[in-house]
Amino acid sequence: MSTNNNAETMVHKTKKQKVGAPDATSPPNNTTSSTALAAMDIDTPNVEVHFSIPTGCDNIEKLILLSMEEDIRCGISHDMISLSNYLDDHPNFLGSTNRTTIGGSYPASIIANAVCIRNPLVDPLDLHYADIDINHGQFTANNDDLLSICFSSIKYVEVGDMKINTIQCTNLNPHTLLVNNDINITACCFDVVFENDGKIHITVHTLPCFWDFIIAKSTDRCVEVSGTGNNDSQIRAVYKAYQHGFQFELDEDYDITCGTISGLSMGKFAEMEQYYHDFPFKGYDCVQVSGRNRYYLVAKHPTASIATPQDDTKAYAEFVKTAYNENANNHGGRFIHSLTQAPRNEAQQNVYSKFQDYCLEIITFCIENNVVLLPGSYLMNFLNLAMVSIDNPKAHLYWEEYLKKIGNTGNGGYRTKKYNEQFEKSGIDVDPSLMSCMDIESLPVHLQTKLTELILDGLERFVPEEIPDTCTFEQALEMEMKGLPIMTQLTFWSMIKSLAECKMLGGAIELQSFLKRLYLNILESGLQKYLNVKSPSEFANSNAFGYILSRDEEINYDADDWFGKLTPDEQQQFVQAVAKGVIFLLTWPPGKRENHRAKFKHAKIAIAERVCGEGNWRDSYDQPPVPKPKCAADVYAWERFTLNQKRLSVIEKEKDVDPVEQVGGVAAADKDALGMSVTGMTLVQYIMKRRPFGEDGPRWFIHHR
Repeated sequence: MSTNNNAETMVHKTKKQKVGAPDATSPPNNTTSSTALAAMDIDTPNVEVHFSIPTGCDNIEKLILLSMEEDIRCGISHDMISLSNYLDDHPNFLGSTNRTTIGGSYPASIIANAVCIRNPLVDPLDLHYADIDINHGQFTANNDDLLSICFSSIKYVEVGDMKINTIQCTNLNPHTLLVNNDINITACCFDVVFENDGKIHITVHTLPCFWDFIIAKSTDRCVEVSGTGNNDSQIRAVYKAYQHGFQFELDEDYDITCGTISGLSMGKFAEMEQYYHDFPFKGYDCVQVSGRNRYYLVAKHPTASIATPQDDTKAYAEFVKTAYNENANNHGGRFIHSLTQAPRNEAQQNVYSKFQDYCLEIITFCIENNVVLLPGSYLMNFLNLAMVSIDNPKAHLYWEEYLKKIGNTGNGGYRTKKYNEQFEKSGIDVDPSLMSCMDIESLPVHLQTKLTELILDGLERFVPEEIPDTCTFEQALEMEMKGLPIMTQLTFWSMIKSLAECKMLGGAIELQSFLKRLYLNILESGLQKYLNVKSPSEFANSNAFGYILSRDEEINYDADDWFGKLTPDEQQQFVQAVAKGVIFLLTWPPGKRENHRAKFKHAKIAIAERVCGEGNWRDSYDQPPVPKPKCAADVYAWERFTLNQKRLSVIEKEKDVDPVEQVGGVAAADKDALGMSVTGMTLVQYIMKRRPFGEDGPRWFIHHR
């Protein structure tokens, strides 16, 4: 088939890189084949099909195209007559016109089937389609106009056995639609006119790149982006290739991190990432653009110029800090993330593999005791899946069918709500299907006891023999450099050590919900391993140390910058004042429930005593918001403080500041946004405005980041 015609300029030819074929195992394919459609009754005189012959075709090629018109008519008549009947009952379905241009996989499937019927020398080709894209709206006679699609108006309807997407456009015609097409496998369309006398006129339009694909040998058929394309085109091309079992080609010079993808492409991205080991964008994360249903791709790990250090703590510290900073810059913000650990060294990878095996042991024990419902298992054919929904307040290990995701939640109802919001925002036109694989809170008591024993005994393998109460950065780096992320090790340590064994970190197992959270994370990692779901364990991929080192560097810079603004005499006064003692001005004490352990300290108090020494702190509120809390919500019910209590808090802050202003010194203060709200100022603004000694009073150095 010749491609020497004026439409060929629309095919963007660049240097490309061929990527391997997809896995043999693939996701469920909810698509329809046109193979059976050719057997439809051909006695449909009201349907006329004509080819729009591309310029440049010779006479033989024209005859081949014309010979396929009858086969296409047979394949499409049933659907078009059903659509015509539907229009009779719904006259406004196509707006004010009786014309539509159908693009996408549907016409590609019909044409490919017709080609194979009429031309035995063409290798068999069975294309699938999930739905029919009906484009309608304002048509144009000018082929130079640019097609405009109203994405907010896309609607889904079912007409008989057809699943239809209606897409409203302006400047629509076959040419503008094909200019907008971005992959070779769908570079065709049907222009359909429904006449008042019941006749249906269909004109077939194709691009050369579509014929190049159709007539190629089966081993050479390759899905690729046609035209210049964009990020969505890259995702769509790979998705179509996986759907049909073809190879695909991507432009090796194309940068997928430039620009964004749609919510629909994000759903396809997530599905392919789960199913295909050679998914070309597996090394990227989808990050949502704030306030929009768009996503950009960022590399999961920065490219390391050297191997991850495993013997030198200083080199390792610099490596994880650099990796964190690069990742934070790509994501547009600084935070602790559970899936962005710096690339592991050999020792870390060995421990991580052992951790995965340990998690696999735990979930296997649960499966053998018949308390896990496995996705895709034989039993699911006999279950009412509504009975295993997670839409309740319990803790669950769950499976989401559309994203093929294993997850865990402490509150299934809340997680269900979040999935619904996520799908709606992402433009995913199906409801999330969340199935409870394991109801954590309904395990028999004897099984809970045994499972807890197995989990806690196993954690011993992943913690050091000793963690000093005054653990230094160097000691912590040494621990992480040889094992799991430091925060994971500290969490495990706190769960297996009692308060008597470790006053600083022990006794966490007695805190509400800590054991449940441990259960959920270990079991999630185990089920991911058992089902071979390619997802890193959230329990063992934290970038927390990179965050700590990055922030520590900033704090040291701030301290040096601030200290450098003092004169030598002021620096000496500051050092002497610190030596005398620093008081930490806190704000309000959280309540303590009856079962509160006497030796447990709230985090702010622990931090204050680390900075200022034991006992060198005080609250400006004289009591908790609820003196005798009965539930967790009462403990932190700050909204219950009265206006008078807030005013008294400001007065107490003044009492603490006065000595520093009169005799000099240093004080660390909580900003007390709650109490300062009665003044309409921040604590810093309030102190500066008081100036109790006049304009020539003591100088305050105010430092903001």
